[in-house]
Amino acid sequence: MRQYSVGVFLNIFDHNTLDWQQQMDFIKSLSGVEHIEVLLEYIPQTNSEKSLISTFLQSYKVIMHAPFMDISLLSPHDEIVHASEKILAKTIDFAQKLSAQNLTIHADRYPNFWNSKMVKERVLNSLERLSLQFTPRLCIENLSYCGKTQIAYPVMPDEIIALAQALSNDIGITLDIGHLLKDGYKIYGLIEKLNRQIFDIHLHDGCKGSAHLALGHGDLDLRKLLLLLRKIKYRHFLTIEVVGQTQIRDSWNMLMKHI
Repeated sequence: MRQYSVGVFLNIFDHNTLDWQQQMDFIKSLSGVEHIEVLLEYIPQTNSEKSLISTFLQSYKVIMHAPFMDISLLSPHDEIVHASEKILAKTIDFAQKLSAQNLTIHADRYPNFWNSKMVKERVLNSLERLSLQFTPRLCIENLSYCGKTQIAYPVMPDEIIALAQALSNDIGITLDIGHLLKDGYKIYGLIEKLNRQIFDIHLHDGCKGSAHLALGHGDLDLRKLLLLLRKIKYRHFLTIEVVGQTQIRDSWNMLMKHI
């Protein structure tokens, strides 16, 4: 029997409540949605904005994704890190008001002249400070980016495992499947190794150089993944993260067919 929850994203990118409502109507048209992962780039300000979201979410379990645009826990400039933590603290406050069970955070990118020990320690310090403010679970997500001057963290499976091993018990991992596939990494052994530390899985297809593809359009073996989740008795959240309503619906229908 399946023990995990299946859901989709509600993306709050700005104060355009018409867009929010259109997304909500679309989500209602999908059969079997059990949870919503609310991505906040804009934190609702007015009572009417807050009411619109909270009323919609009453029918679902709720998890949240913190803002990530221009947010960095790994900037070499302390002012940027402090400002990022301040914005994340506001997100934490809103997440608690919505009774969110998880809050996913990006660490972002670091200068390529830093060593891995420094990077891990900085991320852990920020997560520990933020976790003191959040009763449910904070989760750190694996990313995909490697430029000439900056590198995302964590990206490689060994990095993800090392970070997971260093996390306190009240902080977990959000494992992004498509990011791993985009960089050519194998996902199934990694999932088995992390197992109990994964509290959300972002589900989208991917292949070398591409991610956030509709299911069935990349290298993901969806049946193998779902059998593995059953084998390890995964019992948290599996969230479709695909771009475009047609692609979301097609991916959702494929997921429903398999489970």
